[in-house]
Amino acid sequence: MGTVGWVVLVICAMSLVGAASLLDRRGGRAALRRRFGPEYDRVVAERGGRRAAERHLTAIAERRDALKINALSENERKVFTDRWTKLQISFVDDPVDATSKADFLVTDVLRSRGYPADSFDECAELLGADHPGLVGSYREARRLATVKSPPGSDGLPPDTERLRSAFVRYRELFGELVGAGTAGARTGTGRPG
Repeated sequence: MGTVGWVVLVICAMSLVGAASLLDRRGGRAALRRRFGPEYDRVVAERGGRRAAERHLTAIAERRDALKINALSENERKVFTDRWTKLQISFVDDPVDATSKADFLVTDVLRSRGYPADSFDECAELLGADHPGLVGSYREARRLATVKSPPGSDGLPPDTERLRSAFVRYRELFGELVGAGTAGARTGTGRPG
């Protein structure tokens, strides 16, 4: 084989390697998009570009895959569901306290399932790898639940409708995390929604 033949062979080999690399990268991007759903676009916007976002999401996926996420036992499910039912009933009399306790209850469920729940941001990131359609609601619930009364409100209690919206979002995540046997969590007496 002459020099021209070797040059053509090297060019073909480099083209194949480049094409394989491109397909692998696109496959990785597609896999990240599938796994993280709407979180993918949120992280791209937050990180200012796809490369940085994909590196970050890959690291999250690796951290999540290293965790052992457990299903709840029937007893745990019942205990959590009973606590949720009491919260729903208490919402009518004290929406601020009930919404705060809903956040703590969701955190307790996350911890029982195996998510590290010490940091909201870390937990939300890891949750996004498993529940991409709900993690946005979780973030929004937390935001709504922690907004302070507007200036000039003379210390009036937080807006009940805002708290109801946060509570409903917590309920949605709670139902997904607790799984089967949470009919009371979704439709129980005193439901604020």
